[in-house]
Amino acid sequence: MLNKKTLPLWISMPKAMNWFNYFYCIPRVTFSTFKVWGGLKEIKSKKPIVFTCSIAEDYARVWLYFAQKNLSTKNWKFVVVDSAGDMDPRKFKNCEVVKFVNFYHGRKVDTLIRKTLLSDQVFLCDDDRFIVGNINYALKYLKDSSVAAVSLAPRIWWHFKIKGKKYFPMGSYGLLFKRKFFIEKNLSFKPRTDLESKYKKVHEGHKKQMTYDTADHANEQLLLEGFKIKTLPKNKELFGFDGLSAPRLLLMKYGKDYVKRSLQEAKHFKRGSINGAAMMAMYGIVKFEKFYKKIFLEDPKFMSGFSEKELIELVNDHSNLSAKQKAYTKSYFKRLESTFSSLAEFI
Repeated sequence: MLNKKTLPLWISMPKAMNWFNYFYCIPRVTFSTFKVWGGLKEIKSKKPIVFTCSIAEDYARVWLYFAQKNLSTKNWKFVVVDSAGDMDPRKFKNCEVVKFVNFYHGRKVDTLIRKTLLSDQVFLCDDDRFIVGNINYALKYLKDSSVAAVSLAPRIWWHFKIKGKKYFPMGSYGLLFKRKFFIEKNLSFKPRTDLESKYKKVHEGHKKQMTYDTADHANEQLLLEGFKIKTLPKNKELFGFDGLSAPRLLLMKYGKDYVKRSLQEAKHFKRGSINGAAMMAMYGIVKFEKFYKKIFLEDPKFMSGFSEKELIELVNDHSNLSAKQKAYTKSYFKRLESTFSSLAEFI
């Protein structure tokens, strides 16, 4: 049988994401999503709610493992938002699992904090940012009535400059916030690509993009109104990595053999490109699979089929890559090795 012709990754990656959102996710989450929209899925808690949105049971389980290891169920309410619709609630002890459609992140968060996550204090955390220490100290900052939020993972490659002062943007990777500020002031986590910020100062060497990413516009509005946002870029309680979810969908839709051929046919793995992101994510996915097994003593629900050796050989044998690109890609692999070695110390 002839192998199916591969598409460039910049085409197949978005196709995989669309397939997942419209054909995989929606049939599994429609009923629950309407319950959320109708206010029939309220989670009322006097305790702060800590939650993540995930499209992978495996990633969500590891996130919850670290969250519950370092935060007490007596003091925190745990919630996982299942935007795949295929997570088994029995694997999430002492945690509410809410099925909800895989909208863009900001839109998802806007809906959930208005309809479902009904607590005065909410900690929003990406599923690839693990809570490896006690973050209770961050709650103390919110006792100040002028403090709207505390960011444990601010963006550090640009800043707001308002009235002569510099402020790192809070981001949405690890954010503790007062829910009422966003409700009462009708603030949104959604990106605003239709507007440019006159207060945004991008640091040298980074792409100058003046529009608002997730949570940036709300961040700016709060600062302009005189509220404080505490940013803690050097905290040691949040630890993780980026960029495994979308490439995982590529594997789900097309399978390992197809993805391997796509990587072999790629013209480059330049930093910041979809090609580069996919190649580096495949190595991260393999490392995650081993990490998962170390925690739960079983294979993840989804296995890529790749090995570290196979991916390193793919880079070494790649005819389209310069020696410099090969060296950079393998140096990234080593950084991932170091990241997971460091994380293993917290198991």
